[in-house]
Amino acid sequence: MQNLARNMSTVWYQVYTGQTEILDADGNKTGSFQDTYGPLQSAPLMVSPNKGDATLELFGTLLDYDRTMATADTTLPIDEQTILWLDGADTSGPYTHYVKQRAPWKNSLVFAVKQVEVTQGG
Repeated sequence: MQNLARNMSTVWYQVYTGQTEILDADGNKTGSFQDTYGPLQSAPLMVSPNKGDATLELFGTLLDYDRTMATADTTLPIDEQTILWLDGADTSGPYTHYVKQRAPWKNSLVFAVKQVEVTQGG
């Protein structure tokens, strides 16, 4: 599989790096944690339109996902904990999608993607 340039979209993403403990106003540990992500990166990927007919679903009908993304770059670090900004979403705002499943193959990667609504505070 080669990436056909006219089918590519720029996808912005951040890879999950772990959790950090939340500190209160005095710098004391609260016992609560928040997810942390690496730097904002972009990659050209083929992004499908919204999910359609179940007979054509790459990940079957049991996995709840909205779209798929594919690339011939098998070194892409995107995994199941990666957050995404699709369709030209503003990267200074909350992310719009996350990866539900990663499916590597000999010369390609395919991802099942789920849309979310995240508020700036959450």
